[in-house]
This record gives sequence, C-alpha cells and structure tokens, in this order.
Amino acid sequence: MKPERGHDVLLRAFALVQRELPQAWLVLVGRGEGEQRLRGLAGELGIAQVVFAGYLRGPGLVQAYRALDVAVWLREGNDGACRGVLEAMACGVPVIAGDDGAPPELVAGSGRVVSPADPSAIAAALLELLGDIGRARCLGRAARERALEFTPRRAADETLAFWRRLRDLPPAGL
Repeated sequence: MKPERGHDVLLRAFALVQRELPQAWLVLVGRGEGEQRLRGLAGELGIAQVVFAGYLRGPGLVQAYRALDVAVWLREGNDGACRGVLEAMACGVPVIAGDDGAPPELVAGSGRVVSPADPSAIAAALLELLGDIGRARCLGRAARERALEFTPRRAADETLAFWRRLRDLPPAGL
C-alpha cells in the first residue's frame, strides 16, 4: 500500500459507491507504509465497510480473489507485470483497471478501464458491475478465458519473436 498505487483514490470512489450501494464492502489486500494513512482516510470518509486484509499468498489469496465480485487495479505493480490482474482474472473476477501501462490490454472485453485519478469514473465502473452481479459474473467468465491465454509458453514465444524482429532490423544510421 504505497501512495503511488492509488488506494486513496479507490477509497474516495468507494465512499461514492456506498451512497448508492450501502451493502457493498471494500477489501484491501496488501501491506505497506501507507496502510495507517489509508485507515485514517477510510475513517474520515465514513467508510465503515472496509476490510484491511493484510498480505495474502497461496490458498488464502486464491480464496480472497474468489470471494470478490470485482477487483480493482489502478496502477501496475513494481515489476510492471500485472500479475495480480491476471490472477484475479484467472479466478473469474472482472477487473476495473487504470488506463496506464498493460492493464487496459489485459482486461479488454472482460473488465473496465478507468482513469486511475478519477474517483467518479472508478465509482461509476464499480456501480455498474456491483449493481448488476449477473453482468459482473459474465465478465468474470470472459476474464478467466482471457487470462488462460496468457501462458508462460505464449509469453516466451512472443518475447522470442519480438527479439528476432529486432535482430533482423537493419543497423541504425546505416
């Protein structure tokens, strides 16, 4: 939970969601130096239905993903690999992703893409999916199918093909 990950914007968006869907809950999975600040912000915003689940891995993380109706990833992680986005998708969870980096490509056709700095846009996407769980589950099935396309073999093949295209380019400046 680092400031650059956008959890504060998500909390502001969720405060808007709770006005229309008071039964909604927000679960924040992870840890980091920003957690205490985020707990304070949740209190300031009057969000009572928020769970700080801590750092999860293995079966606990899979159970957490499967318990979600929607996952939100506003910014890529440190490695830029978007592993969490693909993990949620593989568990059949539609993802609301920020419009920077790789996530928009990953969730195409199976989730929603929003400006990571716009609480209103994030809230609208959450309300759309949480307000129609049937639609969210349909997108979750599409997300799982899409995630299954992203295999290590495919990544290796595409990386190798890219490097071969680079190798075959004429030298620059000649």
